[in-house]
Amino acid sequence: MSLHAVADTCATRVESDGWFVAQLKPNGLSMAVTHLGRQGFDTFAPWRLETSRRGRRLRGLRRLLFPGYLFVRATPRAGPWRAVQGTRGVARLVQTAQRGPSPLPAGFVDVLRARCDEEGRLIGAPCLAEGDRVRVVAGPFTDLAGRIEAMDEPARLRVLFSMMGREVRATVPAENLHPLR
Repeated sequence: MSLHAVADTCATRVESDGWFVAQLKPNGLSMAVTHLGRQGFDTFAPWRLETSRRGRRLRGLRRLLFPGYLFVRATPRAGPWRAVQGTRGVARLVQTAQRGPSPLPAGFVDVLRARCDEEGRLIGAPCLAEGDRVRVVAGPFTDLAGRIEAMDEPARLRVLFSMMGREVRATVPAENLHPLR
């Protein structure tokens, strides 16, 4: 589900602090977080670690869960959303109504934050089970697809890959796997 679809599902406005979605300017994340923090706004940009191949080298990269967007907590009645829209790095607030930005459904960001560490890194794999098809997003097996063969430990899963006409088993951290649907 996209962030626009999530914002569209919320038609009511809240009186207390709510979370809003800010669309960022290109490469504006760090600038927006810095300037919004100076203005007293809470921000949240969940990310995950992915591995990128360049030639024979592997590189760990931070990838935003929602590229180009940032969650901002604000009180809509006080009108500080105008300050958010004028902040460096922010292009605009996502809105579905003419009168102003639309808050996210209550609890959406709280559930997302519960799955992240203090830095905003997504931890814990989504619900995976034996037999699920998965794609590896980080580590030496990046971009390989396989099937979960066994769940030895909660944090590490045994995955069966098909390589060069043979099936190869490997133990992969659960946080490096994403389900294929």
